[in-house]
Amino acid sequence: MLDCSGRVEGDGQVTLKSGATMYETYSIVRWRGGSYSKNHTFDKKRVYPIYESEMNTMRAALRIESGASLYGTVKVYTSEYNLGGFIVIPASYHYHRFLIIGSGSTTGSANGLYRLHDDAYCIRTVEWDDSLNTKFNTTITPGGYRDVYKFFGGMSFCASSLMLNIGGFNQTLLSDRCGYFTVDGDARYEFYDGEYNLLRKFEFLPGFQMYAGNGAVINVQSTGGLLFADSGFYTSDSKFTNVGRYPSGRADAYLQLSDGAVLNVASGGEIAGKVIYSPDCTININSSAKTSVSTNVPTSASAYEVYTAVYQPILN
Repeated sequence: MLDCSGRVEGDGQVTLKSGATMYETYSIVRWRGGSYSKNHTFDKKRVYPIYESEMNTMRAALRIESGASLYGTVKVYTSEYNLGGFIVIPASYHYHRFLIIGSGSTTGSANGLYRLHDDAYCIRTVEWDDSLNTKFNTTITPGGYRDVYKFFGGMSFCASSLMLNIGGFNQTLLSDRCGYFTVDGDARYEFYDGEYNLLRKFEFLPGFQMYAGNGAVINVQSTGGLLFADSGFYTSDSKFTNVGRYPSGRADAYLQLSDGAVLNVASGGEIAGKVIYSPDCTININSSAKTSVSTNVPTSASAYEVYTAVYQPILN
């Protein structure tokens, strides 16, 4: 077991073999608060409450092999909460685990958000990217660190869970509670030589990049979805004036299919947003698949608007 709560840097590589477990600090960036989460997520099931997160204290290359587990250690501060009747829950920090990469059965939420197939592995690096310019009001921050996950041998997009303290009580948050799980735009996923199965729905926010190399087959199943958010997302999110508004200035999220890559979308599966494709890739979208997908974008702690993304194939 490796608990990485501080910075690890260097030119070497850390390898998690089958049976190994690593815990890494998972920071929720610009947390929108318990009232927001209670209303939009736990009561109304409108949207996953976390738009931005950081999990990259391990700055050296990290190799995760099938059978190993990578957890995020989540620390959330909650303010004092009055339950009434002179019962007051004091302000405190709450620590929880969030299984990001695991393996095993693809059912349920016990084996991780991303589940490596047999003999598969993932290599994660943390790289500076000038394209991650962010803007809050008139303040522009040039560039940022991007978490790059390269998967080899196949993986399934599934469900996971973490505990959040809402209204003074710990509550289990399933990643698919609100339909789509949102992925921060400061990441890049690359797929090589294997099948990558979407069993749940994932929304990738502006700035995100996905690349499928030769030999990678992406299967969006009937219960799965891929939504790559474009600038239309900002139309609603820019109205959120409290702490936690998603940074503007990021490029449209996209999926890029190289020569030899395959994208299959089954009946009932969902695909929306930019898909940049090579002439020598293969795209099979069932006539009953959904190519126009709507999600909710909160504009305050209680209000929201509907954001719709449509499938945009772009020949490269």
